[in-house]
Amino acid sequence: MDELPKQVGRLTVAELAEQARSAVATLPLSISRNRDVISYFLSVYVLRFFLGDVWTNAHVLGYSSHPSTELSLNRRFLRVTDGSGRLSDTLHLTRVSSLSQMLFRLQGTEGIDERIDHLNSGTLESALAEFECLSFLAGSELDFKFVRRTQRRGCDYEAEITTRSGRTICCEVKAKFESTSPSARALADSISKARKQLPRDKPCIVMIRTSGAWIGAVGELEVRRTIEASLRNSNRLVAICLVWEREIKRFQVTDVEWQIGMATFRNRSSAYYDEDVEEALNRVTAHRGFDKTYLHVIAAHAVYHAITNAIGTQTLDANTIPALKAVTIVGMMVDRGKDIPNNENIETSIEYRCERFDEAESHKLLYIYHTLTLSNHNSNPGAKVFMLTAAFQSTYELPVSVDPEKFDGYAFAMSTGLLYVWPYWRELAQSTMMKMGLEPLSINLLTADQLPLPIGRPVPDAT
Repeated sequence: MDELPKQVGRLTVAELAEQARSAVATLPLSISRNRDVISYFLSVYVLRFFLGDVWTNAHVLGYSSHPSTELSLNRRFLRVTDGSGRLSDTLHLTRVSSLSQMLFRLQGTEGIDERIDHLNSGTLESALAEFECLSFLAGSELDFKFVRRTQRRGCDYEAEITTRSGRTICCEVKAKFESTSPSARALADSISKARKQLPRDKPCIVMIRTSGAWIGAVGELEVRRTIEASLRNSNRLVAICLVWEREIKRFQVTDVEWQIGMATFRNRSSAYYDEDVEEALNRVTAHRGFDKTYLHVIAAHAVYHAITNAIGTQTLDANTIPALKAVTIVGMMVDRGKDIPNNENIETSIEYRCERFDEAESHKLLYIYHTLTLSNHNSNPGAKVFMLTAAFQSTYELPVSVDPEKFDGYAFAMSTGLLYVWPYWRELAQSTMMKMGLEPLSINLLTADQLPLPIGRPVPDAT
């Protein structure tokens, strides 16, 4: 596969969708319905396409018995472990997915080949930090390009964007990793070093990539003061962007997810700060980089279509249908918002997953989790919308005659399982609205001929 990019040039959405459908069709049923698994499969496929089998096997999958020092550091970054030495699945998945999606979205960008070479030969942590920061610029819908390194002071920076008026904004990226000592002085030194690599006669941006823990160790107020002092002492810098990795607790369960946040500090006193720079920074800030769920949407649609087909052929009778034992509300969250919902402007979105657990040979349990969210779908732009989210756990007992490995729990979850949960969802939504002093909503009845309900977003059609 190492020669594939040279043969076909670009990796397309159609190719990824085909790979996702193939994985869903060939992987064991117990994992092929899991969208996270298919999304991870696509991420690895993308990395193999751009970086080759040898790199992907060694760095992502850990297939190397005698790694070099650099490979060990890179592998430790991607295959991060928790305090007990076990692989941290959530952070591993996040970093692999983030890298693969940025490579996919940035393919064809001027100067990308040099950055891919850097990934193959350099430190992965710094390379990924650069990609993550620059994805905010590249996703702003302004002309964007990577700049070839010159090792010359004043013109040795990462990338450029072009404003609507035709002016060039130069950008340099610096990273402050958790392995570096957290201090305001270290932050100021990084900004100063980055500033010297940028030209004096153009508007410039410095992006600092760090972590929430590093910022916390320095102190948010001290970080702000340091950045503002650096801007006061510079004319060429029109902004400093702070980009960090933060841990977000998931609503439904105890798992966490990792997201990239950004804060922009503007230097409106700079002689280079004008309306076109203001508009460019607004675009960078508003776009928030690339959609990090890009591959996950493709995976979700492949799984959804497989489930749809399975529902169409699924035959359940008294001997094969799981017996409902309990429905439990395991979590609920309400955000009142500003726009009061009504029966004409609400919609329900659904997330689901299932787990199997065998207590004994004759007692096979199936746990299905539905997360349902009620929200305004036509709120005023920028308005804080009403949102009610509830997570239900349904426990079923599988008949002795049913093989858990061959039973399509996901197809059941999106059909019969959803019919079981829906009355509880309708009652919860109505009673919660009444307790909040709002007009109770009447969520429509759900009938078998309406299933399966469509998932929220279409497959991206961009290449």
